[in-house]
Amino acid sequence: MEREQGWYNKLYAERIFIPIDQFCKNDFPLLFTTAFIEKLKSGKPTFILEQINGEKVYEVLIPTSQPEELARGHEGRLHVFQFIKAKNAYKFWGVDTVP
Repeated sequence: MEREQGWYNKLYAERIFIPIDQFCKNDFPLLFTTAFIEKLKSGKPTFILEQINGEKVYEVLIPTSQPEELARGHEGRLHVFQFIKAKNAYKFWGVDTVP
């Protein structure tokens, strides 16, 4: 499948978002399995505030695998949930992993 050059950067430049109903129907069940949700509940969260592209982004880091749990030498994994503050509420900005 061929893609237009720079397609990935265009997603960020235009701030393209997946509609919430599409995300909940198609992506949420793939990402947030029962086992994964249990890992999120049992992990100790860390909260940080970062500046990303001029936006204050509030991040919640939760360990979802321990060192050596997935493979020998693996340093473990964190899931990072990002939010921005809009008026009197926080809105979901994104999710990431380290590593």
